[in-house]
Amino acid sequence: MARALVIIPWALPSVVIALMWRWIYDPNTGVLNDILLYLHVVQTAVPWLADPSVALYAIIATLTWQGFPFFAVMILAGLQGIPKSQYEAASIDGASAWRQFVHITLPGIGTVLATAGLLRVIWVANSMDVIFVMTGGGPGYATHTLPLYAFIKARQNLDFGYGTTIAVTFTLLLGAFVAVYLARTMREVER
Repeated sequence: MARALVIIPWALPSVVIALMWRWIYDPNTGVLNDILLYLHVVQTAVPWLADPSVALYAIIATLTWQGFPFFAVMILAGLQGIPKSQYEAASIDGASAWRQFVHITLPGIGTVLATAGLLRVIWVANSMDVIFVMTGGGPGYATHTLPLYAFIKARQNLDFGYGTTIAVTFTLLLGAFVAVYLARTMREVER
């Protein structure tokens, strides 16, 4: 039951998530401002998606919430792959919980974290849909990303050549990021 509930944010369509968080961030009717005002964290409602200095962080929080279940499932799978005998041996040798975490758990889930991180970077880098629904790239250009900018140039401004150039450049940047990851992974496999 808990695993099924944890996966819900990742399984929801991006448009639904964007609309839900847009309502949460709303300065007039949003629940986040109500909670923060009730707890006296803020004195007045914060225009989360209308303030250029805060809008990008609000979207980052939304995308983090959306991606959390993926990391949770991946880390759980990695943790289940670590043999219990390693923890038992470390405990017998007198290793503290922190040393077991640093020397057994982290190395045991290191490749899982790297793979999940790479996938999430690619997904977030390509997630123009959440940004488009929440802010449309605004206020001003505060939440513009390369995929969103390419979309706006190609589809709304009808400048297909410029939009395509941005998209291809972005693809090459992500390809370079993946190549660095693969080179690092191949070096670890050869050891």
